[in-house]
Amino acid sequence: MKTRTIDVVDNISENEFNQKYFYPQKPLIIRGLADKYPAGKKWTMDYIKQVCGDVMVDIFDNNNKNSASAFTTPDLQMRFEEYANTIIENKPTSLRMFLFNMFKERPELRKDFPCPALFKGLMGRIGFMFFGAKDIKVRIHQDMDMSNVMLTQFYGRKRVVLVAPKYSRLLYKLPFNTHSLIDLDHPDYNKYPGLKYIETFECVLEHGDSLFMPFDKLMNKVMGSRWLPFKEKLAKSRADKEIKRIGGGGKEEHIGMQLQPH
Repeated sequence: MKTRTIDVVDNISENEFNQKYFYPQKPLIIRGLADKYPAGKKWTMDYIKQVCGDVMVDIFDNNNKNSASAFTTPDLQMRFEEYANTIIENKPTSLRMFLFNMFKERPELRKDFPCPALFKGLMGRIGFMFFGAKDIKVRIHQDMDMSNVMLTQFYGRKRVVLVAPKYSRLLYKLPFNTHSLIDLDHPDYNKYPGLKYIETFECVLEHGDSLFMPFDKLMNKVMGSRWLPFKEKLAKSRADKEIKRIGGGGKEEHIGMQLQPH
């Protein structure tokens, strides 16, 4: 795999953002974007816990390997305060939260972090919160609505790895689904040879940083878990065909020229 860096800016005009990043669908990190709004200083875990502590939230367990779909039902529910304590106290846990519509539950928080001017008309009022404890991972996936996303980090640090949609078939993404079973931290090139041909963008977001993540394809239809054996076979077949299409023929020596890091 080839790893590329993501452009980083402290400030950028709307016109420059559109021309260099939005229209070409190229990722970008804007350092300290959250600090331009009250939320940058105000949104500590203690503060969010105070405001949302009594809200019942859906919790997902990374140890649950039974789900073959990106569409899953929560493993349990608990008060937000209870879950937030595991993050604040840095307790090991496999539990995480995603797609928490905090602005719906507490509309007053939108005043602290209005939609950035760069995204006016693109994101509107849509905003979700994601929470995970130290070292927790999310399997490689494609966002369900395939929308352009601005991911802002408010607490701790987050490592992000992005792969362009053009490499979708080489990621052995399960057909009729939105996620893959591969592990980019420990790629198995024998089992998944298509990984030799992809390139990734990687970064670590610090407090206040925002990452523009472009996705330019429409949503795929999601099927039930009964299709898993069929989908795994089809995923491998598609990747093998893609390797032949780009001329690799499965030969190692052809790959070295393409995957030199910048």
